[in-house]
Amino acid sequence: MGSIMVQKKSLKMDQVGHGSHPQYTRALDDKITQVINDAGGDLDEAFENVRDLISQVKGTLTDEAIMGSKNVNEIVDF
Repeated sequence: MGSIMVQKKSLKMDQVGHGSHPQYTRALDDKITQVINDAGGDLDEAFENVRDLISQVKGTLTDEAIMGSKNVNEIVDF
């Protein structure tokens, strides 16, 4: 049977099941605030923009952290 190489990730744990990623968290908080402010008070638009951002961030995490070589804390451009 063939085998598949899997990249081993290291993770500093601060809670059971969760890692600490302060730069990622700050960058994402800033982006969420920007997306909401860009909606100019239109709550429906803000909601849709946040949903789009969630989709984008999931893709970025998959491509760059899970399948790629970056640590989550290195992902700060959304």
